[in-house]
Amino acid sequence: GKEMTHLHPDDIERLGLEGVVELKAPFPAPGADAFRWLFYAANPPFSNTRLSLRAIREAQREFLFRLRNVHSFFAIYANIAGFEPSKTPRRDPAERALLDRWVLHELTALNQRVTERMDDYRLYEAARDLQSFVESLSNWYVRRSRRRFWGEGVETEDALWTLYEVLCGFSRMVAPFVPFIAEALYRDLEVGCLENAPASVHHCSWPEVDESLLDVDLSEAMSLVRELASLGLAARSRVGVRVRQPLAAAEVILAQPEEADRLGPLLSLLSEELNVREVRFTERAEDFVDFRVKPNFQVLGKRLGKNMKACAAALAARPGTEVRAAVLAGGLEVDLGDATVLLQEDDVIIEVQPRGEFEAAGSASAVVALHSVIDEDLREEGLAREIVNRIQGQRKELDLGYTDRIELGLSGDPSVMKAVERYRDHVASETLVVRWVELGEGSESTEFDVDGHSLYLDIHPA
Repeated sequence: GKEMTHLHPDDIERLGLEGVVELKAPFPAPGADAFRWLFYAANPPFSNTRLSLRAIREAQREFLFRLRNVHSFFAIYANIAGFEPSKTPRRDPAERALLDRWVLHELTALNQRVTERMDDYRLYEAARDLQSFVESLSNWYVRRSRRRFWGEGVETEDALWTLYEVLCGFSRMVAPFVPFIAEALYRDLEVGCLENAPASVHHCSWPEVDESLLDVDLSEAMSLVRELASLGLAARSRVGVRVRQPLAAAEVILAQPEEADRLGPLLSLLSEELNVREVRFTERAEDFVDFRVKPNFQVLGKRLGKNMKACAAALAARPGTEVRAAVLAGGLEVDLGDATVLLQEDDVIIEVQPRGEFEAAGSASAVVALHSVIDEDLREEGLAREIVNRIQGQRKELDLGYTDRIELGLSGDPSVMKAVERYRDHVASETLVVRWVELGEGSESTEFDVDGHSLYLDIHPA
């Protein structure tokens, strides 16, 4: 087996080994839930499942660890805020922020889908739905809500209540799949916190669907915003700067421009995710990108046969913007000489080529073009954010708590000091600085490189 190996006698002697050698993995062995989850989520039941420690740990990372991290995040901020379900004021979901209403819709829709899948004994599909939800919960809801958890007042209470309700409902849905993790979640969240809570999640009823939480329009709009975010991040990767470096603007060209009104209330989420100062809708794609449209040979080859070459030549002769608009509007008729063909969206491949100072990425739904020029104003803000990152890293090195205030001594290149002076309040609020001190001779400061600039930090608990 993989736990055993043959060693050359010379290696045995060199290592000073005797008798049987037991090899141990440098991490805890996966538990029963990890094995269960692999068999549920790895493959449909009619396919073979290859059992290996690597496959189990990959499944853990994608679902179990991610779920655990979301719960840990909630526990940390609930403790900081003093959140107690029996005492903390609770607002009706309809009064909460759009992001809260969206995730509650997603949980309710998940409940509907998983119930249907389980009734039909389609465990693989149910498991994939559960995993997809946790990915959205972690990588969108929690990430875009972080600032709301750090604070006090109605916004923070709404965020805590929403995540609490989601985790409670989710613990019941995953109980048949990962009973031990579901039990751990339930006991931490409900037992001892709510009156008359059953002793175990496995004594609870399956959650009922609350249709008042469903908001299909909001779900569709958020799905498009997340797609725009994905496109924008792909474009950012081509700009070649860190995500902490702000950019001036993102230009969004929608295949269906009428969607812009529906996305308006959600644009702050997109702006924060892409770290741009402004998001603008435009219908003039030609100002920012060129489109290159090619036939999808894999789809059209069998259908067109010998006319495939003529189709490719006809597409190459027409402006890409015109071809794209016609295809997205319902279809483009192409004259092949002895026949005509109607090309649909799946029949062509649309490539986006940015113009001038822009970087862009596109899909059938939209194109996102980013202004890639970074002026001195933007560069200074980016430098301030990098300084915050170094201070946060140093706080972690010193094992400071989330709420621990600090005294900060800071010096560096003129560019560093200029950025700190301009964004002094931002740096202080982000890193919990309550007192600024001068770095004198003999200070035990730590030196950092920030985009080629020297930064010196000396941090002490206040």
